[in-house]
Amino acid sequence: MIKKFSKFIMIVIIFQFYACNSTETEGVIGVGASSEFNDVTSYSNYGRNIDLIAPGGDLEMSSGILGLDDSGTAGEIWQRGLVEDNYSFTNGTSFAAPITTGVAALMLSVNPSLTTEQIRDILIQSTDKIGNNAEYINGFDTYRAYGKLNATTAVLMAQNY
Repeated sequence: MIKKFSKFIMIVIIFQFYACNSTETEGVIGVGASSEFNDVTSYSNYGRNIDLIAPGGDLEMSSGILGLDDSGTAGEIWQRGLVEDNYSFTNGTSFAAPITTGVAALMLSVNPSLTTEQIRDILIQSTDKIGNNAEYINGFDTYRAYGKLNATTAVLMAQNY
């Protein structure tokens, strides 16, 4: 099985506060961050280099993504007490990329013959169009790209591709 995937390489890039033309490169998926309010976050980059957005959390404690906290009781006082000081709410595009990568792995688990381009296409086609003031033109919105990652739809599409 390892030999079968030995030539399979896909890169998921996060974008935060800088521009890059990396999504023009084959096998690269540009990912921005979405919030719990079902819209792009204030810290996520946007534009033609983003293919989709995925959960990245918000800037407030109640709306971040719960993750491991390596600082324990030395961490922020408002974060203490979460599961014996071992977890904290946090945010960032650094959460959006591994979530997208995980969905790509699930897609490959149901259809190992998918190419990187097919994975990118399915991820884009399966997104949810979100945002209160979104203006999707030909399926693309400057701030929300092709939309928000929908893992269930992507995996089902991959299975039947």
